[in-house]
Amino acid sequence: MSGVIFSVWQFELPEDGLALNTQAEWIAELQSIRTAVQTQFPSIEWLQSGVIFFASDSASAAQSNINFISGIGIAGVVLIMLLIFRALRPLAASVFSIAGGVVFAFFLCHALWNSIHILTLLFGASLIGVAVDYSLHLYYFRSSYPAGAADSKTHFYPALLLSLLTSIVGYSALAMSGLETLQQVAVFSIAGLSFACLSVLLTEPWAVRNLAVKDRLLTRFVHACVRLFRPVARVRYILALCATLWLLILLLAPRFVFEDSPKAFVTQNPVLLQNEQRLSQWLAEYEPATFILVHGTGEDDVFKKIQQLQASISADPAILRDAKKNLLGIHTLLPSMEEQRSNHTVNGVFYENGALAQALTETYEILAPDQLAQLRTQYEQQRDQVLTPRQLLERIPDFPRLWLEQETPPAASGW
Repeated sequence: MSGVIFSVWQFELPEDGLALNTQAEWIAELQSIRTAVQTQFPSIEWLQSGVIFFASDSASAAQSNINFISGIGIAGVVLIMLLIFRALRPLAASVFSIAGGVVFAFFLCHALWNSIHILTLLFGASLIGVAVDYSLHLYYFRSSYPAGAADSKTHFYPALLLSLLTSIVGYSALAMSGLETLQQVAVFSIAGLSFACLSVLLTEPWAVRNLAVKDRLLTRFVHACVRLFRPVARVRYILALCATLWLLILLLAPRFVFEDSPKAFVTQNPVLLQNEQRLSQWLAEYEPATFILVHGTGEDDVFKKIQQLQASISADPAILRDAKKNLLGIHTLLPSMEEQRSNHTVNGVFYENGALAQALTETYEILAPDQLAQLRTQYEQQRDQVLTPRQLLERIPDFPRLWLEQETPPAASGW
């Protein structure tokens, strides 16, 4: 037997499928089902399709990037601190200010929003380079102005406070956005930097004890750069350079290409994309569904059996509520023949009682007198007439065939 035989399973999530916690719980449960199925049937191929798999994969990739960026950042900071200061005190104080700021900001945002967005953590990783500057400014200042020297505080503290304030002003602009995620990033950044700055001030007496700066290579590099740029460090040269750059920007601005697609933040998983394409091709040719075929000798018989089926399904607690609600049949489009006749009789009260019809139309201004007379004529012409399922589906040819008729019994069937 050739061809592909497949079974389609559709899962419904009780919560937001784009939430990280929901994804983790649901993916773990689905993985256990997959393992059980593949253990019992080793030859089958399991394919997954849906937005949640791409979202979960992107979240995992983002988490890996956070760990990688944080790891590289911390390793670089540790290496620089050891090479320049060659002591554990400055290193410990700097690491404490960074880690303490991130942890404090994390708990603060979690307390305010009850969750942390992955974008907030990505921005949090970038705080490492900013927070460590406070420690570096302190150490270099103390190397030139010891704690007991004159003006040992008046020079440093205003500069440190001004540095913190400029960062707060910059991140506060994000809080003005209507997006809650950007507001969370703003609070995270401001809280993390404020805690880092405060920890630098509190740990200063301990961190700068026996402080020594071993930056001979760095100093040589700085002096070489100063000597290199000193000949062109003139006001007229700087103004000419700025004017040239602005002119180039104005001339080339129409050629600039800006990418605003959110896909730039997400790297598509080629395996998931391949699975999605294969499943889309199959499902384009076959739409899985569950059919219930109801046979009868006529229209009234079929509708009566559909009512009995509905009553049985509604009374069965094992069938989910959504499954009952999504049951599509001819009865959802058209009342039964008996119900149509009954509706015609009930509506006759309105058309046969002229005083009632005139009072209703005049009160609610729904019909003009000539329109009411026309409707009464049409009502009389349609007496004892019904719309059959076949006539209805002939009027909507592209609709699914919910009604089939045969010349030999059973005469009709619907589902």
